[in-house]
Amino acid sequence: MRGASFPWPVTTLKNQQTTMVENCEAMEVILHWDGLNSSAEQYGLSFGEGLRVYVDAQMQRLVLERHYPQYGLCGTRSVPLNESADLQLRIFFDSSSVEVFVNDGEACLSSRIYPDADRRELALFAWSGSAYLTEAGAWQLE
Repeated sequence: MRGASFPWPVTTLKNQQTTMVENCEAMEVILHWDGLNSSAEQYGLSFGEGLRVYVDAQMQRLVLERHYPQYGLCGTRSVPLNESADLQLRIFFDSSSVEVFVNDGEACLSSRIYPDADRRELALFAWSGSAYLTEAGAWQLE
């Protein structure tokens, strides 16, 4: 069940990372990316130091990347994207999993995650260019 909402005022990212939530427990995140006008090679969302969900524009894929070597869990999952289309992501986080719904259910990525208790920040990023958001925000989940 959704709790308090937190609109994110970010509309443009250019070669930067911006922390949006300092301590993410259970949360729903909505991101609507403007694919036509975004030029960054990679842009998306990171969770702590072990998880990234991002667009790889060169490969035209949405990637879920996890890096938890202390648990022997490293690797990626991905789905193809239409690079010129807008991208709507609905992402659910809890204490040990992430689920990513792409464009109202066209695709879904999910994974177990093992974030450090003291490193649970959510950050938006764009590297090697600019990325544009038309909508972004989060809800605390109860």
